[in-house]
Amino acid sequence: MGKDNSILNLFSKLDCQASLNQLVEKSYKIALAYLRLNCKRVNRIFEESELTFVEASISSITPLFCKESDEGVLPIVKEFNSWQPEIKTDDDAIYFLNKVIALSVEQYITHLLKEN
Repeated sequence: MGKDNSILNLFSKLDCQASLNQLVEKSYKIALAYLRLNCKRVNRIFEESELTFVEASISSITPLFCKESDEGVLPIVKEFNSWQPEIKTDDDAIYFLNKVIALSVEQYITHLLKEN
């Protein structure tokens, strides 16, 4: 990734709407790819509910980008700041984002399974 598109750089400029939009877009793409890779495992949910992968991807990452009322901090930023070991490189940031998005998608799939 180029310096302007680095995930680590996006986290340092989240006060800028453009950076936040780029982070949301990257997160959405990761969530969509994760769902498609796990299609066989969750295929029945999508057939029965007429839910699309796109809708599920968006729904699974939404909680990460909704400000918590008390602090006004995005949950994904809170996770980024408390991640151990500390995120120092873009590779660390990519790993972090993939892990957080995968967990969020898994939680959403679990929610869907409970509903069915």
